[in-house]
Amino acid sequence: MESNPDVKMLQEFLEMEGYLEEEKMTPHVYDEELRRAVFAWQKANNVASSSELAFVNGRRFGPKSIKKANSIILLGY
Repeated sequence: MESNPDVKMLQEFLEMEGYLEEEKMTPHVYDEELRRAVFAWQKANNVASSSELAFVNGRRFGPKSIKKANSIILLGY
């Protein structure tokens, strides 16, 4: 399987935020464990409406999530 640095960065961010445990990660792979962590993080951080989050269900870490993640990383909120 090909290594994906974007997925690795996402995994590290979600681990830092407390939504993903290293022992449960498959490095560089957007798997079910990562999907659940993404969904939980998106929901906790109100990155979109409840209906949009339910529809996407953690399968995508798009522009709204990236914007929120950047504000957490750069500004602390």
